[in-house]
Amino acid sequence: MSISFVSLDFETANSNRASVCEVGLYKVIDGEPSGVFSSLVLPPKSVGHFDSRNISIHGIQAADVSSSPEWGDIWPEVRDFVGDLPIVAHNASFDISVLRAALRECSFAWPEIDYWCTLVMSRSALNLPTYTLGAVSNALGVTHEGVHRALSDAQSASEVLMRIVLGAECSTIDQAGKQLKVSSGRLFQDSWLPCRSRASLSKADEAQRFTERLSSIGVDGYSPDPSGDFYGKAVAITGTLMSMKREEAQSLLVQAGATVKEGVSSKLDYLVSGMQDLQRLVAGEVQSSKYRKVEEMRSKGSGIEIIDEEQFLQMLRD
Repeated sequence: MSISFVSLDFETANSNRASVCEVGLYKVIDGEPSGVFSSLVLPPKSVGHFDSRNISIHGIQAADVSSSPEWGDIWPEVRDFVGDLPIVAHNASFDISVLRAALRECSFAWPEIDYWCTLVMSRSALNLPTYTLGAVSNALGVTHEGVHRALSDAQSASEVLMRIVLGAECSTIDQAGKQLKVSSGRLFQDSWLPCRSRASLSKADEAQRFTERLSSIGVDGYSPDPSGDFYGKAVAITGTLMSMKREEAQSLLVQAGATVKEGVSSKLDYLVSGMQDLQRLVAGEVQSSKYRKVEEMRSKGSGIEIIDEEQFLQMLRD
């Protein structure tokens, strides 16, 4: 069996992806546990405040990390621990974006790393009402403590990955990805590719969903790519995008086969988060009501993914 990887999980102090307050790594070599790395992290002063919302998720407070190392201090050890192995994470779009932001904050170059997302893979392998780490773990018989702590979540994600690969009767992650029609993501020194599903709907389902989408939005004459990240997904936007007007972004989403939503609900797949105008927010808040509602839903197990403008543009390009 040649299943080797490092499962990764981050916890953050607030909604800023650079505010790492804990990291957990769980290494598997040839299908067997091979080592762990875990550390609380002192976030940078510029983004180091702890939001009550985040504390309610992971329980980590400012006092807990006051004497902990900063990310720049432990990154070399983390990099050596990972080595040339691929990274695995549940909702890897979040964890990889945290890695990028934390490294950028420390003025470190991004490493070149392949990665897999157990959220994406479980959506292709399983038929569940929700694909949170807890729900997927339960469905696959993986013991999950149900608390958002980095090492615990990293270990659960590693066991989920193993169950998915073995359940697909494969001996490598690449084989399982091919069978499930999931392509690995890759982080480069100056860019990245997301882990994504290439599974397409049946032609009948495609036609029905296209008809419903076009009639509701009033757009015709486009042929979205079924392998695209936004194909068949419900997407909402909050905040101001720096690269284009919101109407342009919504048009591009429609062309990519997405359903654009003005509000948020449990049926949402992605929330694109742009820059927030503090003058338009509720006093004392740093995020919009859409963002806060999605964060609350995520804390209760929702699989909605929050992506920033960089991720949004990259996914559109892909």
